[in-house]
Amino acid sequence: LAAYSYYNSSSMPPKTKKKGAAAKKGGGKKKTKAPTASDEASNAVAEEASQRSELIERAVHLQSRCTAEEAKGTEFRERTEKIQEFWNIEKQNLETQKEVLQAKQAQLLSIQNEHR
Repeated sequence: LAAYSYYNSSSMPPKTKKKGAAAKKGGGKKKTKAPTASDEASNAVAEEASQRSELIERAVHLQSRCTAEEAKGTEFRERTEKIQEFWNIEKQNLETQKEVLQAKQAQLLSIQNEHR
């Protein structure tokens, strides 16, 4: 117990709460100044400008995507037309070859009938 009383008793008195001007100087909440109408207006203008620039960037991006989609659509139509044209030509060639084959078969049949 003697050791405890030695450490407990100090040469300095216990701290007390500050009173008067000393308490106001260092402690308490600091008040922020209220935003003025001009501050709010400038913040609103800055926010509006930021939103506008974001919207412009988005519009440019969407326009480029739209242009790319149009190009893809045009390419698709061109390919489709080429394939359709190729199909029509080959279909016509097939019909021509069928006619030639039928003519040769008829000629062969007439030659065979002559030899009998």
